[in-house]
Amino acid sequence: IRIAKMIKEWVGWSNIPQREQKRVAGRLQAKYDGLDEDNDHFWELKTSKNHWTQQMADESDQITMYALVHYKNHDGIIPRATLISSNINNGKIKCFETNRSREQLLDLDQQLCDMIEYIDSREWWEKRKKFNK
Repeated sequence: IRIAKMIKEWVGWSNIPQREQKRVAGRLQAKYDGLDEDNDHFWELKTSKNHWTQQMADESDQITMYALVHYKNHDGIIPRATLISSNINNGKIKCFETNRSREQLLDLDQQLCDMIEYIDSREWWEKRKKFNK
């Protein structure tokens, strides 16, 4: 709880318009830790024993997926993203601004469409529904 309070104070969390917001785009969904839809910006909070790096933020599939959901829901606008990394061992916080290109978003979109088509062709969704009854 102490670290969460520090993060909120350090990054101005109270100034983020919406927190823990779920958005859906077709079969895709994202749950943003922080979201400012008016300014096309979202935040992702990561807590761990080791800090994230800029490279990790730039290569995060989760960030790309969240950016894709925003892109689909906002007429092709690519959002800004900030990853907040909190080290639970020492309480230090680092922020990484990371962006995605349209090409990265469309590439992920195609990969996801291919996976969904593959799953649908094998009727795995239906089998899962039957299994979970």
